[in-house]
Amino acid sequence: MFIRCQTELEECTETLSEMVARPYLRTPRTKIVQTAHLVQRKRHELVAAIAKGLVPPDTSPAAKKKKNFRVDVRS
Repeated sequence: MFIRCQTELEECTETLSEMVARPYLRTPRTKIVQTAHLVQRKRHELVAAIAKGLVPPDTSPAAKKKKNFRVDVRS
């Protein structure tokens, strides 16, 4: 679910970026506003997925290094 939400958000954001990344806008204002609202909705869906704990485990190299790091705390 998280991957799907993230992918959809990235695609919508890229679409919006392409609409407004021109010296002169070719896309009608209403279409830009609709796409901006879609991006906002997808962002809220992603945040909700994160809040529900649907985030996959971090498997990045940095996370693996942190996993092996131990702190010895002695009182």
